[in-house]
Order: sequence, then C-alpha cells, then structure tokens
Amino acid sequence: KLSTPQNKFNTLAVSHIQGASNNFEGDYDAPLMVVGSDSFYSIIDDKKLGIQGRHYPVSNDDQIKLGFVAYQSGLHKISLNEKEGIFAAEQKIYLKDLQTGTFTDLTQGDYSFSSNAGKYDDRFIILYKPESLVLAAGNYSKDQVKVFRDGNNFTVRSSGSKIIAI
Repeated sequence: KLSTPQNKFNTLAVSHIQGASNNFEGDYDAPLMVVGSDSFYSIIDDKKLGIQGRHYPVSNDDQIKLGFVAYQSGLHKISLNEKEGIFAAEQKIYLKDLQTGTFTDLTQGDYSFSSNAGKYDDRFIILYKPESLVLAAGNYSKDQVKVFRDGNNFTVRSSGSKIIAI
C-alpha cells in the first residue's frame, strides 16, 4: 500500500499462483486501466499492473519492480496491507529504495520516504531475501573493518581502503 502526503492510499497485489510465470500473462496479470495521480503499480516490461500473478513456488531470488506517481511532493509511506499463505507465516518481504540505497524489511514495519511530485518507475523493488553485502577491493583484516549497530541500522567503517557494497 502506498500512502500519500494527503492521507490517500493506493494498493497493488502480487500473488504467487501455480501455473503463472513471471512474464506478463492475461490470465494472471491485470494492467492498470488508468495511471493517474498517486498511482502505485508493479511493472513487467513496459506494463503497469494493479495485480501481478507470479510463479509459484516463491523463489528467494525473485525481484518485483514497483512504480508510482506522486501527485504532490512530501512524505509517502509503503506498507504491507495484507499477507496470505507463506507470507503470513515465515516468508520475509523486503523493499529496496534504489534512489537512497535503503533496504527495509516490510514484515517488520513501514517504509517512509520523501518524494517530489512526478512519475517514478525505477525507484523500488521487492525482494524475498536479504541483500548480501560483499566487501571487495582488497584484503582486509578485522582491525581495518568495523561493523556495529546504530539503533536499527548497521554501520560499516574502514580505516583502510574504500569499501564497496555489491
């Protein structure tokens, strides 16, 4: 669910269904009839969907591209509206904000973000496994890299070379 600065909301559905693929199919996917102000949708190729049927069983490597239209600048929020099946039990749902690099476990809480008015088709993706961080660019000793928790966030610092997250 996408909530807007005007306290309006828009929802989309992603359902993993036996027989569906992760490509566009008229039997399992429903394009938005109109992409208007404050729209929220998933994306396959160039199609904006209000309902997306995906392959079942769920693959932890699955990625679902999301897009939205913001009518007004301000604070927006993405949250889970309803979970069923394995998503109601053990399966995590993560949101990655490609603009800020923020990675949020939506099963633990909402994601609030600031946005200008406009259309954004390359900002968010849904993932089902935590993103792996690979530390690269040299040989590190444990004295050169420090990882610590700062509230709900983890901070990585290096006294040596630059750290690259891949």
